Amino acid sequence: MTGPAGKLVGVLLASALLAPTAPAQPPAGDVAPPAVPQRAILPGVDPLPPDATPIEVQRHLEQIAEATDALGRDPRRDDPQTDLLEALAQEHLDELVQAHERYPQLRYYLDPIIHREIARRGGPDAERLEGITLPPGADAAAAWSYVTDIARATVGQRRVSATDPQVDMLQALADEHMRILIDAVELQEIRFYALLAVRRSAINRHKDTIINALPDQPRLIGVVRQQGWTADARDALILGMERGIDYMPRTWVQAVAELQDPTTYDALAIHLVRMRGAAPYYTLMCDLPGIDLDAAVALSWDRVCFAPTHARELLEVSEIAVAHGHRPALDHLVSLLAQETVEGEPPDESVRHTVRAHLEYDGDDAALPDWYHANRDRLRFSRDSRCFYVAGQLQ
Repeated sequence: MTGPAGKLVGVLLASALLAPTAPAQPPAGDVAPPAVPQRAILPGVDPLPPDATPIEVQRHLEQIAEATDALGRDPRRDDPQTDLLEALAQEHLDELVQAHERYPQLRYYLDPIIHREIARRGGPDAERLEGITLPPGADAAAAWSYVTDIARATVGQRRVSATDPQVDMLQALADEHMRILIDAVELQEIRFYALLAVRRSAINRHKDTIINALPDQPRLIGVVRQQGWTADARDALILGMERGIDYMPRTWVQAVAELQDPTTYDALAIHLVRMRGAAPYYTLMCDLPGIDLDAAVALSWDRVCFAPTHARELLEVSEIAVAHGHRPALDHLVSLLAQETVEGEPPDESVRHTVRAHLEYDGDDAALPDWYHANRDRLRFSRDSRCFYVAGQLQ
C-alpha cells in the first residue's frame, strides 16, 4: 500500500509497536494496586529534569546515542531508548528531528516516533500563509514584519516538515535580508523553518554575516561547518566559548577542537570547567597536541565533588580526574568497587577498568579495596604513565 493511506497504516503499526502491553487483571475479589508509571532506565543516561533546558535535552540525547553505540547488537522496539525518546516527542519534537540527522544510531527508534507525531499534529495553514507577501524592495522594518506575520500564522501548528511553505517564504529573505532571516531563528514558532532556510541559502557572500551572528545565534554552527568556514569563524567561536552563551551545541566545541590551535586551548579549558568536566567535552579536547587540562580538571573536580547534581556526574568526573592525579577521585572509584563487594552488586566494568588503568596493582579484583586502603598513604602519581604507584616499590 502506498500514498497517504499506506503511510497512515505505517504510523498505526508503529504506534502499536510502541504501545505498552496491558497489565494482567487481578483475580476476582482482589483490589488492583494503583498503577505506578515506570521510568525507562538505560545505563549512562541521566533522568531528564522537568522543564529541561535545551542544553539538558541535548545532553540527554547525546547520552542515549552513546549508550546505543555500546549496545553491541541490533536495536529492538522494546529497548529503553524507545521510551526515553517517546517522552521527548510532545515538547521537544524539533530536537528529535535534529537528532535524527545528528545521530544515525537512533534512527531506528526515532523513525516511528517522528512519523507518528507528524501524522498526529496539524500542518500549516496554507490559506493564511498565502496572504503573506514580501513587498518588492522591502526595507528592514517591512522584512521583519513579514517574518512576524509568518510566525503568527504558524502559532498552533502541530506538524513541521521541510516541504512546508514557510521554508521558501523565509528563504526569500536571504538575498537582501540575511541578518533578519538569522534573527528569525529566535522565534520558536518558526525556528525549524528559519534554520533550514539559512542552511539552504548560505553562500560565500553571506559568510561574514553568518559568522558575525554566531555568538548571538549559536545554532548557526551547523551552517558554518557545512560550508567549511570554521577556520574563518575562529574568533567568533572563541568569543562564544569565553562568554558562556546559554545554548552551546556540542558541535561548537568540536569545531574549535578540530582547529588544533593552541591559542584556543584556554577557551576550551574554560568551557570544560563550566560544563563541570562533562565527559563528552573532555573527550573532544583531551588528546589535542600540547593541551594541558590539569587545572581545568582540578576545578571541575572541586565543583562536582562538593555538590554533585547526581551520582553519575560524580562518577564521570572521577574517571577523568583520576587520570590527572587526583587521589580523592581514586578514593571514590575504589569505594564503589568496595561497595559492590559488600553488597554483592554486579561489578561495574567501566569503574574497574578505570581503576586498573591508573593504579599499579596486579592482584585479584576482590582484594583490591583492602590492598588500596593498606597502601593509600604511600601512593604517588606518575604524570608520564598517568598511574598511581606505591612509593619505594620497583616499577
